[in-house]
Amino acid sequence: MLCHKINLCILLAAIAVQPAAGNDLTSEAPDVIQSEIDLLREEINTYRDEQASFNLDEARVQHIRAMALDVLNDAESRTSLRDAMSSPKWNTIQSADGNFSLNLSMYAQIDWAMNETRTGGTEWGMEIRRLRLTFSGNVIDPSWKYFVRLMLNTDGTGTDQAAYITKDFGDGWEMQMGLLFGLFCLEQDISNTQELGCGLSFMSGQWDPGSVNGLLVNNTQEHTRFWATLSNGFQQTYSKPLDNNRLGMMFRGEYKPFGNWDDLNCFNPHPDIDPGIMLGFGASYDWGDYNDPSNGTQTNGPATRLTADFTWQVPGFSIMTCGYYQDWSEGGENWASPDSQNGGTRWGAVGQVTGFLTPQWQLYGRGEWGTIVEADQSDLKVFTFGASYYPNDTPEIKISAEMIQTWGSSRNWSIDGDTGFLNTGEDQTIFRTQVQVSF
Repeated sequence: MLCHKINLCILLAAIAVQPAAGNDLTSEAPDVIQSEIDLLREEINTYRDEQASFNLDEARVQHIRAMALDVLNDAESRTSLRDAMSSPKWNTIQSADGNFSLNLSMYAQIDWAMNETRTGGTEWGMEIRRLRLTFSGNVIDPSWKYFVRLMLNTDGTGTDQAAYITKDFGDGWEMQMGLLFGLFCLEQDISNTQELGCGLSFMSGQWDPGSVNGLLVNNTQEHTRFWATLSNGFQQTYSKPLDNNRLGMMFRGEYKPFGNWDDLNCFNPHPDIDPGIMLGFGASYDWGDYNDPSNGTQTNGPATRLTADFTWQVPGFSIMTCGYYQDWSEGGENWASPDSQNGGTRWGAVGQVTGFLTPQWQLYGRGEWGTIVEADQSDLKVFTFGASYYPNDTPEIKISAEMIQTWGSSRNWSIDGDTGFLNTGEDQTIFRTQVQVSF
């Protein structure tokens, strides 16, 4: 616009200085001047129209909207509830500096099972096998972590399965204090979301330490890791402190020549995992006595337990085998007592193989054997064959169905939440299905 004004001034000055005799009203000069004037008027009218259409309130609204979007984008980076299946941080709330965080997760297993024996006939039923809430995160700073897990029972009550504080000292060293998970055998160390099919092997329930009250130290390196625990004893989760003169030490160590720790600590080798091999060893020794006069519960004498395991996996396929040993003579002296379910000298072995036909379909098989040296009963053999279906190609939702056949007596064996099993001297045929939801 300024350029046009300058041109107009130059033209007017040129006309003004021309001699009067040279003026020619029929020349092209007036036409040029008129075109410049028309162009200037057009630009002025356009500017007036723009100014007339400008709305100050609308501009302010747009500015506020932009600020709100910036705040929401920042909040979304801290917590998002939009997509529970794809975003690992959908259920995490944390402070801006990261010194406090709260992660909430929920897990449920719903089972339907049928059991058939020769004399007992057919029995069947459904149960909510597991329903739990887990709260975890860090306090003070990221090196201090907490973990609380609440099991919800079918009668509406709740049970604390774990509650502990972890201090991370760096270089792979950590210490835990409180109600801890007993880290002894590989099968019991596997997360429930990564169990094979509807559950763990029957044998693993006999060597389940349960939750323990105590202190744990662990170290994790590239190829090795271990856990050492001092506690109130194997399977003494809810013992009364003043009635419990029992102590226990527990150790588990693992070595992997190659592979990923998280992938190896999983019985479902999804097609996207890394190949790996892992060797594991566990040992537990308890001593002292527990005597609860209110209900007559007693646990007496020293007990030694050992386990060893081997895992090999490639994307979509894995093999795991493990062995168990127990020496607890006083626990099996009176086979009519409650301790007879756990005591004595015992051997056990488990082998399992699984593979994915597609990212959604998985087949598996498991064989087990166990014997109680002192008990006058036959060895127990268990075979399981089943399939799992993952609707979303992820472990958050899993549907499993399996057939189980047992040979020999299951009397004096601990049924550790194994849906469908009975304590009986007869062979059993079991069919069970399960829906697992985890988020």
